[in-house]
Amino acid sequence: MNSYQEFPWKKVIYNWICFISMQGAALWITASLGAPVIVVYLGILVSALLLTWVTICNRCGYYDRRCALGMGKIAPLLRHQGDRTQYCRTKPQLIAVVLFGISILIPIAGSIWLGLRGDLFGPVLFIVFLIALVLPHPRLMCRYCEQRICGACAIGNWLVKS
Repeated sequence: MNSYQEFPWKKVIYNWICFISMQGAALWITASLGAPVIVVYLGILVSALLLTWVTICNRCGYYDRRCALGMGKIAPLLRHQGDRTQYCRTKPQLIAVVLFGISILIPIAGSIWLGLRGDLFGPVLFIVFLIALVLPHPRLMCRYCEQRICGACAIGNWLVKS
């Protein structure tokens, strides 16, 4: 199967709509849990994004090209291209991935808490947008991603069995 040289705009836009909507619902949830929770959540999310942009994007095969989130085009503005063989292989990159995982677990835990209290609006929105982002991702994104095909992305290889 051929990989995308650059991801189609419709897939990038779909990812951004789902990601921003999911984050909006996550902010709703964390704000409902109090100021300390939202501060921690935003700190983790911003740290994950920054670490990704400065440690992962510059080593990606989509550096200076449009990736599934369109960030490959922005990466050269932040940092020079690094060694592609080190994609997701350094401690800061692993920390970025772990922080993204935590940034998903916090609103999930908050959704459970709010659901038990009978407040389902934020949790339902969050789960719907999370599923909309994650469920089709292996088929629509990972299957055509150069990083997975060349073996650099362990997550993509795990999600898509060729």
